[in-house]
Amino acid sequence: MLPEQVDLAGGRGDCHTPASAWRALDSDHTTGPLRPPLVATSEADTPLPAGADHRSVYRSNAAARLRRHVGALLSDLAAEHGELEVVRRRWDADPASYDALAEAFEAFDVVGGATARVRDPEGRLLLVRRADGPWADPGDARRPGEDYRECARRAVREATGIAARLDDLTAVHVHVAEDPFDRPPLPDPALVFEATPQRGGAPTPVPGDGVTAADWFRPDDLPADLLYEDLRPAVPDVR
Repeated sequence: MLPEQVDLAGGRGDCHTPASAWRALDSDHTTGPLRPPLVATSEADTPLPAGADHRSVYRSNAAARLRRHVGALLSDLAAEHGELEVVRRRWDADPASYDALAEAFEAFDVVGGATARVRDPEGRLLLVRRADGPWADPGDARRPGEDYRECARRAVREATGIAARLDDLTAVHVHVAEDPFDRPPLPDPALVFEATPQRGGAPTPVPGDGVTAADWFRPDDLPADLLYEDLRPAVPDVR
C-alpha cells in the first residue's frame, strides 16, 4: 500500500493532499468529502541499484509520479470547489493493465477521464449501454491534450449525438488499480459533471459506435442494471 503520507510535488499547482485521502483505499468502496487546506510529505522516486531491472524501476517511478499527479489534481479541485465528494473504488488489475496505466501516463502525460450526468427539463437522466453491459452515464478516458470538460462533452456527443452544456463538477470517482504483486495502488480519476442539453429540451439520442442503446430515464423508471448505484439519487424526483 502507499506510505503514510505522499509527496505531491511535481503535479499541477502548489496544493497538497493528506495521506488520509489515500489510506481510504484500503476499503473496496469508500465515499467521503475532499476539503482544503491540504498538506503532505514526501514520496521520492526509487533509485536504481546495481543489477536492478531497469524496466521494473522505470515502472515504479512512473507509478510514483502518477500518484503525485493525481494527488495534485485532487488538491486543485478541493481548492477550486471546496468540499467535494470523492468515491474510491478498487479493482484487481492484471500486471499488464497496471503497467499500461503507469506507462500511458509517462508517455502521454494523460490519465483519467470524465462522465456527464445529462438531465432534460423534466429531470430525466441520459444513460447509455455498451454491448450487454449495464446502463451508465456517458463517459470516456481522456485523450492527449484534452482537459476533463472537453472529455465529458466529447463522451456525450460520441455516445449519443447530443451536445451537452456542462454545469457543476459534482464528484470525483477514483478507480484504484491493484496488481497481484503488492505494488502500490494506482489511482485513475474520473470527474463527474452535471449537464443539460446545449439546445435545451430532450433531443433524441442516437447511439454512437460501441453503444447499443441510449435513452432518457425518469427517476421512478431507472433500469435495474446500473453500472453504479449512486446514479439513482443523482436524479431529482420530479413527481
